[in-house]
Amino acid sequence: MATTLQEAYKENPLSLQHILPIDFHSIQKVPDSHLWPKINNFPISLDEKNPNSNVPIIDLSAPNVVELIGHACKTWGVFQVVNHGVCSKLLDEVESQARRLFALPAEQKARVLRSPGGATGYGAARITPFFSKFMWHEGFTIMGSPLDHAK
Repeated sequence: MATTLQEAYKENPLSLQHILPIDFHSIQKVPDSHLWPKINNFPISLDEKNPNSNVPIIDLSAPNVVELIGHACKTWGVFQVVNHGVCSKLLDEVESQARRLFALPAEQKARVLRSPGGATGYGAARITPFFSKFMWHEGFTIMGSPLDHAK
């Protein structure tokens, strides 16, 4: 039995169709494979002037931080963290490098494509096979040493 995510991924490889993200720059309309039905009772209503207006903000110094995170995960599935201790200069640099990576042409990003049994590299979310439609998502996952994977 697998004891780490990396081992679990090796034991449960994905097909290539579940790894390759859609090439957002090469399509003119949403393909049926990525066309999700509208959800009428979805509890999110974003203020267009402030798109983060309803996203829960979790203060890591709050005494009830565990409950706040649990509630945010159950109701939203996402949250913003404040008072995490990571300097803004580092966050800005990470965001800058991420923008650089995702701005590359699909062929270049595919050079670091995650293997079917792998945990690290470029690709779609590992949860993709659990849904009937593909997600509008691309990501780069790093597990373990980023330096080892950069090589």
